[in-house]
Amino acid sequence: MPKFNFGPKAERFAMRPPEQDWTINILEGAVRSGKTWCLHPKALYCCQYKVDGRKLITGVSKQSIYNNVLTDLFEIVGPRNYHYNRNSGQLRLCGANWLVVGAKDEGSEKYIRGLTVGVALCDEISLMPQSFFQMLLSRMSPEGARLYGTTNPDSPYHWLKTEYLDKTELRSEKILWSDHFTMDDNPNLTEDFVESLTCSPLSVQS
Repeated sequence: MPKFNFGPKAERFAMRPPEQDWTINILEGAVRSGKTWCLHPKALYCCQYKVDGRKLITGVSKQSIYNNVLTDLFEIVGPRNYHYNRNSGQLRLCGANWLVVGAKDEGSEKYIRGLTVGVALCDEISLMPQSFFQMLLSRMSPEGARLYGTTNPDSPYHWLKTEYLDKTELRSEKILWSDHFTMDDNPNLTEDFVESLTCSPLSVQS
């Protein structure tokens, strides 16, 4: 089983029940800052979260979702607690049914058109087409619907920043919550690793 220690910021988010979250919840910031690991306990909370609609896990592709999220999640819960069909994307996790959907291009919105969505876990939102993200939000009509997402730094003109993260009215109305992560928020990184990444273009943290 993979071992991971949560920093205070990550633990506050990861261990907070969905009932206490807002509709849209986004973790943004540096690579290797522990954002994706926060989705694992949140996913397990959401397995038991009572809300109408489907439960989705989405990202650029089914393969990237498997690599970034599901592999570690499956190790955490053990083989008896999940069954995953990699072709159809049907996932049974801790007694709950999930659907894994790739969102690599503008046409990907057709995979969720017509669905009613209660929970969505989104890996690397900034790599998704805006049309898919907008379609996903439009499907989240049930009371108590929750979206959780991660994203690495991108252009200050990216649609996720300008249309969502920078919209103060979404925060004042308690629709969108977000938190900024740096490598200092991940206690699992060694000082040598942090120093090596600090000198690379991947270490943008603002």
